[in-house]
Amino acid sequence: MKERRRNILIGLFVLGGIVCLTVLILLFGAFPNVISGRAYKVTVYFAGPVEYVPVETDVFMMGKRIGRTVGIDWRSGDPSLGVEAVAEVEQDIRIPVNAVAEFKGAALGFGRPSISILVPQAPETAPLPTDGSAVIPGKVVGAFEQIIPKEMGVTLQQATARIGELAQTLTPAARDLHDLLKPTSLTEVGADQAMANVSTVVQRMDRVLANVNDVIGEPAVKQNLIATVENMRSASEQLQTALVDIQAFAAAARDVADGARDLPEEVQALLADTRARIDRVARNITTNTDNLDKVLVGLDQVVQKVNRGEGTLGSLLTDNSLYEALLLTIRRLGATIQDLQALIKAWEEEGVKIERLNLR
Repeated sequence: MKERRRNILIGLFVLGGIVCLTVLILLFGAFPNVISGRAYKVTVYFAGPVEYVPVETDVFMMGKRIGRTVGIDWRSGDPSLGVEAVAEVEQDIRIPVNAVAEFKGAALGFGRPSISILVPQAPETAPLPTDGSAVIPGKVVGAFEQIIPKEMGVTLQQATARIGELAQTLTPAARDLHDLLKPTSLTEVGADQAMANVSTVVQRMDRVLANVNDVIGEPAVKQNLIATVENMRSASEQLQTALVDIQAFAAAARDVADGARDLPEEVQALLADTRARIDRVARNITTNTDNLDKVLVGLDQVVQKVNRGEGTLGSLLTDNSLYEALLLTIRRLGATIQDLQALIKAWEEEGVKIERLNLR
């Protein structure tokens, strides 16, 4: 008997809790306006396509919840005319006549859809009627527009269009660059099957470098280069000795010229001309000696690099100053020797005794 009574009391307690929970749900959840009876109907009209507006969608105005939808239907029963969502709004809420509604679905599948009533910033206007005839124009806000504002979306669209135009403009240049860098064989270029480009230039340079390295790498060629440098060095020493003798001769000629002031004018003129020629020859020989010394220094460095196995090839191919300086020096030296021979011959014909220079 006691156990049965206890079970009955527990059952009544559980039943009371269920009833209280149901009342709370009805009051604060599903049908607050139906229970309270203090609400009026407002129709939100969507002229454009609407994917899905569920019943009991919350309605907000300027951030505050003012009601929820109770019905969805086509306008006048015709789907082509748009969709009407009937919302029940709390009785003490007044909506201005210039208000507009926005329907926002669940962005990216998260959250709940809602209808927001926007009130433009304008002077105070009359409210909508509360007899159920009020109609508010509405529009649908897409998920993308909910995440990114409309202004930013327009900016992104413009930027995308400009990027597309830039890509279209750069496409020809990219193709030309691809053709310029495309691997191409020399056989195809020789057969007029393709145009020469960077790849063929690199191949040609590689062949030239390989051939020159083969030539420079020969022991006989190395020995010839070393012998050439040694011969040039010996010639430079002999030329310096000759220059010393010529300078001594020039000094003696100056002394003779200074002591011959009392000689006839024709002899003085001859001595002055001789002195000028000697000075010119001495300057030319000095210049040529300096140039030849520079050439010998450069050749000595080249031979040292060849003996060490360093990349002499690039310098010999790209730097022609060594060859040009050597050739110019030899030409000037030949011309100077010819001038000196002509000068000595003229002196001998005029009776001037000159000792022969000993060029070793």
